[in-house]
Amino acid sequence: MSSFLPLFIALLALTALALACYVWRAARLRRRISASARRQIRQSWEHAASLPDPVRRVLEAEKAADRLLAELGFRGSFAEKLTAAGVRLGDMEPVWRAHKLRNRLAHEPGATVGEKEAARALAAFGRLLAPFLGK
Repeated sequence: MSSFLPLFIALLALTALALACYVWRAARLRRRISASARRQIRQSWEHAASLPDPVRRVLEAEKAADRLLAELGFRGSFAEKLTAAGVRLGDMEPVWRAHKLRNRLAHEPGATVGEKEAARALAAFGRLLAPFLGK
């Protein structure tokens, strides 16, 4: 039993170090956005959320998220930015689903979206934006 104690302590220390690195990285990313860029992204997000048409809401919400990722230094298409961001910005799976919905709406003629599906997409984009748009 006592031979596992050093291993347990080492694993605990590594976990604490990994968590500290994650928190430090997230804090550093937040500081990289200027106040004016933050304000513009917030206005873009509020505009998107206020649109009555669910299709336009999803399209415009992704634009706000894309602008945030660009401000954080990620380059390329929205999908390339999401890939580069990886898990550094949290669970990206809901954002990927929202992006796939956005692509369907943008590229399939006559594609529509229900209010619930649009709300899920906006919630995913909103969770991505929220840590960076704090007052």
